[in-house]
Amino acid sequence: IVTNSFVGPLTDGGHFHIIFCIALGMLLTPFYPTLRGWLPEMKRRKSDPGMTKICCGCLFDQGSFHKKRTPFIVIALSGLAVPLLSAVTTYASLRIGIAVSMIVFLILAGVTYVVFPRVVFRIIVAIMLIKISHIKFSGVLGYYYTADAQCLPDGPHFSYTYYITVAGVVGSIVNLIAVILYQKYLSSLRLRSALMCLISAGAIAPIMDIILIKRWNNILGISDKVFFILGSAIFEHFVNIVVALPMMVIFGKLAPPNMESAVFSYAVGIATFCYMMTQIWGSAIIKWSSMKTVGTNCNFDELPVVIGVCQILLPLIVGLPATLLIPNRLQTEPLIDWTNEKWYEDEKDEHVTESLTCVVEEPIGQDQFIEEDLANERMIT
Repeated sequence: IVTNSFVGPLTDGGHFHIIFCIALGMLLTPFYPTLRGWLPEMKRRKSDPGMTKICCGCLFDQGSFHKKRTPFIVIALSGLAVPLLSAVTTYASLRIGIAVSMIVFLILAGVTYVVFPRVVFRIIVAIMLIKISHIKFSGVLGYYYTADAQCLPDGPHFSYTYYITVAGVVGSIVNLIAVILYQKYLSSLRLRSALMCLISAGAIAPIMDIILIKRWNNILGISDKVFFILGSAIFEHFVNIVVALPMMVIFGKLAPPNMESAVFSYAVGIATFCYMMTQIWGSAIIKWSSMKTVGTNCNFDELPVVIGVCQILLPLIVGLPATLLIPNRLQTEPLIDWTNEKWYEDEKDEHVTESLTCVVEEPIGQDQFIEEDLANERMIT
């Protein structure tokens, strides 16, 4: 809410350097609570098993790394996917960016299949398919809503103060309400059922943009600003946040014990990479179409069809069936039984556990009864 309140007016005034300075200052705000230790955590010590001191008081869990070396290396390298794609799309052509994104996409899926248990692979693939099934057109929609009269004579002609600040503040309030309503009415659903319902609702939300682009709201007697607030700022924001919430539940329940942060970052990193893919594909579709988004005599005639195919049909055809790959568990239940998976479990520890179990469960023999009788006789004597 605070950010949206000043970004719009500063953008209308052309004060982009001020926005950059404020954004930089806000990026530094987490350092103080982190250094002060506001987040409670168990501090590791050099005396702990497997811990090794590197330098400047930094410790490295060498024991856990050697035990699960392959997953740690794969997770670390996967973090380069997003910076790599950003560099390629910045300094290379759009075609090369799309080709690289597809190659990295297949590599991430293949590595997940090789390194992680099959149930994790199915969940990760489901996340990837759900994410890429919704192509992003936020850039071209921004051009459409804020185009001036020379570019688009019959357009909405929103100012940045209205498009970013007013709609953004309303959207932020809607996000808070969406979280409360989700917790009250949808958190009891199974993950698969919740995702199916929300993806279907998400496929309805882009219809609001189509109605505005086709100017059908004028036929209904609703002004552009009112319909935009009701559609994009309220309905679309509500759907987007409630779709994101079960995904965050999956991210949190996907991680195995003692590797929570690593596997969580791996899953979120892949989801972020897929989000970037949808932005690149959206840019490519707009570029290779006959649409003109800047200058004079702009052309957005193909935009409703593109939105209908990429944001309505594609999620229903690809994203909806992908939910079947996710275990149909309640959101309050564990998603994966890591005890049965025994993923990268030390064989020695397993044998020791089995031996101790056999000793504990072994029935008391005759010799033990004899020893107990002799001890009782001595006590009587």
